[in-house]
Amino acid sequence: MEVGIRVDDPATDDHLASCYFTMVARDGDGPEARSVPVAPLVPADDLDRERAVRAVARREAYRAHAASAFEPPRRDEFDLLARLHRAQDERGFQGLRARELMAESWERTYPEQENASRIIFGGYIMRRAYELSSICAERIATHRPLVAAANRINFFHPVSIGDKLHFTSRVVYTEGAAICVETAIERVSRDRTARALSNSCLFTFVNVDADLAHRAVPEVHPSDWAEDARYLGARRNLAALRRRSGAAGLVG
Repeated sequence: MEVGIRVDDPATDDHLASCYFTMVARDGDGPEARSVPVAPLVPADDLDRERAVRAVARREAYRAHAASAFEPPRRDEFDLLARLHRAQDERGFQGLRARELMAESWERTYPEQENASRIIFGGYIMRRAYELSSICAERIATHRPLVAAANRINFFHPVSIGDKLHFTSRVVYTEGAAICVETAIERVSRDRTARALSNSCLFTFVNVDADLAHRAVPEVHPSDWAEDARYLGARRNLAALRRRSGAAGLVG
C-alpha cells in the first residue's frame, strides 16, 4: 500500500512538501512475521481515482529508475567519469575525492527503541541515518547544508534489540549547490553470528548561506568502480527528482 502525506502552509496555501511511503501488512511479531495481502482500495470519487493513477505511475517510475541504476554508463556519462579520473592523475591535483568525504558511526539498540512488533522502530533508524548524512554533507558544504529531499529510504532487514548498527555515509555526487549523500546501515546481531544490510538511504542537501541563497559546492571525484556506480546512481536520481518535482532551482 502507498500512504501519501502533503504539507501545506494554511496561511498562504503554499505547498511545502510531499512524501510517499510504501508499506506492507504483516501478521505476527518479530522476525517471524509474514506479509499478508491487502484488500484492494475502492476509490470513492474522481480525486481518489486520480491519486491511485498517480500512485501507480510513481511505482512504475521508481522501478524503472531502480533498474536504470544498474545500466552501464551512457557515452556522456562515460566521458564525465573519464574526465574526473584523468584530473586525479594530474600533478598538483587539489580536488576532492569521494573516498575522503565519509562519516561513520556505531551504536547499540535498546528496548526503548522497540515497536509493537518487537523490532526496532523504523523512524528511529531513519532519524539516525539523516543525522549522520547531514554531518557527512558538512564535509563538503561551504556554508550550511539543508535537506531538500529524502530520495530513497529502503528497509531490507529488521533490526532486533541488542543489535549493533554500523552507519556509513558518503558524499557520492554534487551538482551546483546540491549534495547527494548515500548512507548504508548494517546490523550485526548480539551474538555476532549474523550481519545484513538493514537500510540504504539517499538524501539531497542544498548548500545555502545566511540568506538561504544557494552556494555551489566543489565537484566530487570518484576513484574506482564502486564510487563510479554510486556517483552515476545519485546523478540519475537527482535528474529524476528534478523532472518529477520541477525543482530546477534545486541545483542552481
